[in-house]
Amino acid sequence: MTIKWSDDNKNDIMGLYTIDPRQVNLTQSNNTLNLMTENDLATINQLNNSLAHIERLVTLKNEQLKLIKEFS
Repeated sequence: MTIKWSDDNKNDIMGLYTIDPRQVNLTQSNNTLNLMTENDLATINQLNNSLAHIERLVTLKNEQLKLIKEFS
């Protein structure tokens, strides 16, 4: 994933990991119960949900960079 900033810099992100929720749903009910007991299922969901916020965080950072540039 390449993030382009409003100050013309960019960052390449490699190694972004996630867990396929479809695969979690396919596990045997016994294994799923173990995941829920150990709070791992909640962690998996939080990890996957956090990915949806990347675009918003980049937008906020770009707005901040624009303001810094304007006042410099």
